[in-house]
Amino acid sequence: MAKLIIVIIVGLGAAFYFPDSRAMLLDRFSFAADPLMEWVTVQEMRRVRGDLARWDDRRRAFPTNRDLPTWMRTHYQNDDTQYDAWGNPYWLVSNSRTFSVNSNGRDGIKGTEDDLSISADRVERRR
Repeated sequence: MAKLIIVIIVGLGAAFYFPDSRAMLLDRFSFAADPLMEWVTVQEMRRVRGDLARWDDRRRAFPTNRDLPTWMRTHYQNDDTQYDAWGNPYWLVSNSRTFSVNSNGRDGIKGTEDDLSISADRVERRR
């Protein structure tokens, strides 16, 4: 039984490695894959939120949504944290008091019910 489980895990890993089979598997097994992909995305968003909060705490120029891809490439050079689990870039909403790191979710369309968002307070600036 253990050998069968290992063969299944290795087979799924190999199938997910190739983009053509990945799309088919994700579509067929979305009932199981979607919660896992959402969990992975939320964990990455928490990491980005923490890094942005520390960046802001050091009183550095906070990136705009337009600057976020460059900021992400600079801070996450060796991993895929620049993109959510579905391959969509993260986006940012910020003002002087709060900011949020956002994902378009599974459908890749901004403004739909599957979008994900994690917010944090910004550091108050004293004048």
